[in-house]
Amino acid sequence: MPARRSSLDTGRLPLETYELIAEVKRHYGLALRLYYPRHDLVEAYTHANGINAFYESVELRKGCCFVRKVEPLQRALAGRKAWITGLRAAQAATRDGLPVRSFDAANGDGGLEKFNPLAAWSEDEVWAYILLNEVPYNALHDSFYPSIGCAPCTRPITPGEDVRRRVLVSSPGPGGGRSPRPTTWPCRTGATRSSRPASASLLPEPRAVEPGPLVADGEAPWPAIRVIRPGPGNLVPATTSPTDECAALELL
Repeated sequence: MPARRSSLDTGRLPLETYELIAEVKRHYGLALRLYYPRHDLVEAYTHANGINAFYESVELRKGCCFVRKVEPLQRALAGRKAWITGLRAAQAATRDGLPVRSFDAANGDGGLEKFNPLAAWSEDEVWAYILLNEVPYNALHDSFYPSIGCAPCTRPITPGEDVRRRVLVSSPGPGGGRSPRPTTWPCRTGATRSSRPASASLLPEPRAVEPGPLVADGEAPWPAIRVIRPGPGNLVPATTSPTDECAALELL
């Protein structure tokens, strides 16, 4: 059955996502069909609201998402009878009970069948498959980014945090600087959304550095630590050290 492999380029993706797109072409010998936002819609949105207006309100965020994601996806699915996604029920509470097959009335010409073959897969099962079959993945997963979308709306998470919840930051105010916004919302973009498992049997050899004391200003020295391997699935409790947000830590 002929199938078209497609993805969305919102124009605001992280560098690592573009590198993954190129790696997929090298690894599998195929190029993804990329769909881009319509330039007239982007120009109209930014002219009326500003380039980073999505920081200002939920409604402006939704408007940006429509221009950069929803409308391109509608074009990608136009005239198709079915589409296959990588959605999983375990990715978020909002996807609990995700069916393997459903009818997507919002896309296509009058709707189309939607298949989610990974709906019942766990995070560990996804990473086991990726590592055992040498599947290319986004390098940001090794830096605590389990859910990856547009660069301005994507950040690493802390232990126990919802993997699809990203806190956006307001644009500079009259006093300068950037302050956290009180509102958070989930985003839906991203080619992959898993975090690496802690199981050592599924991971490459550990990367380690020479241990040494960490001293925070005005505080007593922290215990010696060493870097085990990157990845959000390998986080230890946040109380271990406040100084390293980009590597797994182990008390010596």
